[in-house]
Amino acid sequence: MPTEKDSQGGGKSGAGLSASASAGTGDAEARQALARKQASLERELADLHDDARMASVRSEVERISALLAALPDRLRRVRARGFQFHATLEQELDRLAQDWNLFKPQMAAAIEREYQRLAVSMARIQEQVLAGRQYMALPVALASERVDTAAAQLSNFKSEIQAASSSLQSMLTSASQGIRKAEKIIADAEAMLDELDAATFRLLPGEAPVAMSQAEWLRGKDDEVKGLLFITDHRLLFERKEEVVTKRKLLIFTEKKLVRELLFETPIGAVEKVAVERVGGLFKKQVVKVSFTSPPAPYAQALISLRGDPEEWVGIITRIITGDADKDRVAGPTQEQPAAPAEPRVIKCSGCGATLTVPIVKGMQSVKCEYCGTVMR
Repeated sequence: MPTEKDSQGGGKSGAGLSASASAGTGDAEARQALARKQASLERELADLHDDARMASVRSEVERISALLAALPDRLRRVRARGFQFHATLEQELDRLAQDWNLFKPQMAAAIEREYQRLAVSMARIQEQVLAGRQYMALPVALASERVDTAAAQLSNFKSEIQAASSSLQSMLTSASQGIRKAEKIIADAEAMLDELDAATFRLLPGEAPVAMSQAEWLRGKDDEVKGLLFITDHRLLFERKEEVVTKRKLLIFTEKKLVRELLFETPIGAVEKVAVERVGGLFKKQVVKVSFTSPPAPYAQALISLRGDPEEWVGIITRIITGDADKDRVAGPTQEQPAAPAEPRVIKCSGCGATLTVPIVKGMQSVKCEYCGTVMR
């Protein structure tokens, strides 16, 4: 029969087997984790091939080249549609093309130098990472140490690639700054002309559009109208453009429609002052405050919140008022004079015969009789 001593010995033996099994399980799990890390490093390495050859920078160079090549034709089209300002833009595009043709080969050479330098590092890192497959047969602690070393080298290489890419991108950004500025002018003109085609008003004969911005007219507390602000060489106009709910079911908006309507227009000569102002309570925002001569303007002032730089719009409106913008037209300066202060003029109504004293300003195309409503042009 088994003795107490035998029983105690058997217990110790069982505990030893259990510990060995536990150690074996832990070792297997550690090796699996190490194998997963090795596979992850190899995937990272494969993903770095395009980065090392500066693929994104090369792609951006070609994108800018294509963009620049398309700009002259885009400019011709907006000119044909009535965009008369930025008269020197054609010459600017010619200069930009010449500069780009000189810069592009230099950029290509810089990219190639970085790629050749990184290719040497890439070969060394690749050898270190792929050697990790052989480490799997080593004791776990030693294998883990060597895989960690390869991971650190790979991380350093990624930083090296990022530094090279950032340097090249900086060169590219500086060289393409003028191209991006010219493209924005043309893109803004395209957007403005498209909106004018869809607008509820029409330009007057001889009227030339200058600029447009998405805007909100702040008519009063909790009364903000979304729309578009247009400025031409004759008028300042605000057209409402926003979606309104036409049908609602419970709390869900089921149907909407786009509403467009001209809410105000005023001759450019009726603008007395334009400035940037901060409005609002806790969260103040910058708006353009336009003060008018009323009449002929329908309002004494308007507060307009614009998408973009309000100071830029103050400059645009000021150049139109002073006549400076006419010096930058493709057909040369017009015979228009700078906007003068409103001067009263006596007019006889063609409808009712009433005598009217009307302030006449630049951009004014019609007069409405205050007695019978007849509009005289």
